[in-house]
Amino acid sequence: MKIKTNTALIYLKTNNILTSIYYKFVYKISKNNYIILSKLLILFNINFKSTLIMKKIYSSLLFIIFLCIIIKTSAQSGIYAHTPEIQAIVDDVKIDTMWTKLTYLQTQQRYTYNSGSLTTANYLKSYIRSMGFDSVYFQNYTIPGHTTVSPNIIAIKFGETNPDSIFLACGHWDAYASMAPGADDNGSGTVSVLEAARVLVKQNYKKTLKFCLFSGEEQGLYGSEKYVQVSAGDKIGAALNLDMVAYQDPGYNLRIGVWTKTPSTLTLYNKVTALKQIYVPGIEIGNDLGCYYDCSDIYSFWNANIDGLFFFESSYFGQHETPYYHTSNDLVNISANSQPKLEKTTKIVVASLATWAELYPVSVIEDFSSIKSLSNYPNPFSNSTKISFQLYNNSNITLKVTDITGKVVATLIDYDYKYTGIYEIPFDASTMEAGMYLYHLISDNGTITQKMMIIK
Repeated sequence: MKIKTNTALIYLKTNNILTSIYYKFVYKISKNNYIILSKLLILFNINFKSTLIMKKIYSSLLFIIFLCIIIKTSAQSGIYAHTPEIQAIVDDVKIDTMWTKLTYLQTQQRYTYNSGSLTTANYLKSYIRSMGFDSVYFQNYTIPGHTTVSPNIIAIKFGETNPDSIFLACGHWDAYASMAPGADDNGSGTVSVLEAARVLVKQNYKKTLKFCLFSGEEQGLYGSEKYVQVSAGDKIGAALNLDMVAYQDPGYNLRIGVWTKTPSTLTLYNKVTALKQIYVPGIEIGNDLGCYYDCSDIYSFWNANIDGLFFFESSYFGQHETPYYHTSNDLVNISANSQPKLEKTTKIVVASLATWAELYPVSVIEDFSSIKSLSNYPNPFSNSTKISFQLYNNSNITLKVTDITGKVVATLIDYDYKYTGIYEIPFDASTMEAGMYLYHLISDNGTITQKMMIIK
């Protein structure tokens, strides 16, 4: 945008009339491109047709304006087009659900070092598990000098065709002190992640979606650092971090800050901007002045060279955010005072994740008639089991076993072309630890996932 504006001004400043026309028409070019262009044609033909110099300026200016129209239109829409399927997912976001959860969370123990926070962790885990994810688990870790550390809570919905490609939403669920209400910081980000999980899990996608609630953020990003460390090697396409997203400064436009790693790393930001314009009207986004120190969990991802965005209630760090940060007044309706901001921010995240993970068509999902009876026996088992399936059509087949975090622990069939028939694949688990595991049968039509339990 800056390049095209500065280029135009080189020509426009050569004449006061041209400058006037610029501010009257070109500045507003996005509002009515074609009417503007017509008016410019008429004006230039009347005023400048007589001189050769003005004709050259006129021709050059029209070319620049035409180029601006194309660039601006492309930048706004990007590669995205509106789809009713994604709009329906976005519209499923319910602010009443989020506000009820937020009101409850501000009364619960969420201090990372307090053993009472484990009750809250179990509540959150149970709520997410009820949504129907493929895997929901605690990620435990330690912090030097402390015997009690609340866990991270991770939920996974595996992709149907590209399960190793991951997009995620995250936020910290812990509070800065024992029994601190922490409604805005960061109950708001917590319920936003929960609601995004609730609406997105209902569909199937080509790529994997993860939803992460981190502990230990207030003590120094410990939870997110552990997650990133364990996830080294994962193909994370983008991490969207929500931290303090429910306060609206009275008297200002409804606006959410979306910060990038540096002011120049705008690719992901531009994509989110385009999706906001398509699916979530009525809110502005900006990254005018970000937080350029480790002030939230997104920095654990950025420090590991993982792309991501930081959603925060102000686009100007240090201005227009809640004045009740880290106080006993960080309460619903006082500090977390904007239902529209919380709702629309969550919708932007939902639109982004649904678009990037790519909806897997229902018509394809229903076409699993080519695969029948994926199961393993015995289950549970101690040392070995047999995974069986029936293939009704010839297909390339991959069969993998993962732990509940999504890490591949065994590849039993590695993209091998299989003919119609019944297959029985032995699996030796004699050296594996007890616990829940998942096995994934990936065919040309998609992925089927089942659970197995190893007992020792």
